[in-house]
Amino acid sequence: MSLFSLTTLITRIDERLISSSSIAIVLLFAVEEAPTALCPAANTLNSKEALTITFGSGATQYSSATQYSSATPAAFGFTTTYQQIFNGLNGIVNNGQFAFVTTVSPVASSWHQDTVDHTPNDDTTTTHGYMMFVNAKETPDDVFRMTINNLCIGSRYEFSVYLANIAKKGTNLTPPNIKFEVQTATTPNTLLGTVATGDIPAYATLAWSNYGMSFIAMTSSVILSMISNASGGGGNDLIVDDITLR
Repeated sequence: MSLFSLTTLITRIDERLISSSSIAIVLLFAVEEAPTALCPAANTLNSKEALTITFGSGATQYSSATQYSSATPAAFGFTTTYQQIFNGLNGIVNNGQFAFVTTVSPVASSWHQDTVDHTPNDDTTTTHGYMMFVNAKETPDDVFRMTINNLCIGSRYEFSVYLANIAKKGTNLTPPNIKFEVQTATTPNTLLGTVATGDIPAYATLAWSNYGMSFIAMTSSVILSMISNASGGGGNDLIVDDITLR
């Protein structure tokens, strides 16, 4: 089978399907949250999840003392080039930093304040789920990088995540943009696919959108990456939740 083949690039927003022919080995999609399947029914993607990262849950209300998770990326099996903070000054996550948080700090008027995570059924009267809050760098760098083993060679997999721009609409801040890459874990680390979200829009009310790509496993181990792809500057702030591979 040839590595490159004619496929269809698909984008889904608000349950509307827009399809255009494109030469690629991946599918890119962007879905505002809706109770529909991620993949077309005709696709033979694995339905069983090989990876799920929700970041756990913690204290229910915002405060500089309880907002942050003490877990590190290593607890979830991934690495990042960003600096983790556990008690940011006044709740601020600065450029090049990230934190696992239950809410977005209310100290910046340009952000959607007191936003909660995406994971369904993660919020109770005593807890809120954690999400990854990233203040992206001005240059491309790894937000997320993880090696996955024991894949079935020749099978198609889907790597996806929920992302949201935390800037409010009308603030004219730089929108985040994330590039997905999948490569073989063994030398020479052959690239199996890469796609970018494009600018993740700001909304009047914060909206989680599902982004991702599909790929065919050419080896049993692959490296999954999410890379900041925006120019930086003012803005370029996002939240990340529910990373899956299936």
